[in-house]
Amino acid sequence: MDPEALKDMLRVGTRSVEAYQAYLRGITWSAQGRANDDEDALLSSYDMYEQARSIDPNFSIAHQQAAAFWTVQADPTLTYSNLTNATAAEIDSKFLERINRAIETAANAIDRQGLEAEKAMFETRLRRALRLYKNYLEQRPNDLDA
Repeated sequence: MDPEALKDMLRVGTRSVEAYQAYLRGITWSAQGRANDDEDALLSSYDMYEQARSIDPNFSIAHQQAAAFWTVQADPTLTYSNLTNATAAEIDSKFLERINRAIETAANAIDRQGLEAEKAMFETRLRRALRLYKNYLEQRPNDLDA
């Protein structure tokens, strides 16, 4: 890999080339899936995040992206929900396992706070989520997702 790609790999939180490549494929499949209404691409995206997290169990962003997939599956108002046959309890369990692992492996306290906010939103603990997001955004004002 060229030096810039290696810097990007370290910036997102992994030292594993294989995990980083799986993560990038996940990002690509996800964008393609949303752009083309391609459910198979979205499922492939999730598979790539799962592969990245299995290769590097400390790759926080891969855990976060896998958790985000389950956030979408939990929301019946979203176009790409219900891509799996998972029950509500299974969706909750899968999300919580992945987001908790993302929180555990977060690079720093600010990232951890953003992940805690995502978890609080999923659990509809809205006051907590709002407080966490406000604090997080003071440090990361350009995070559009937050």
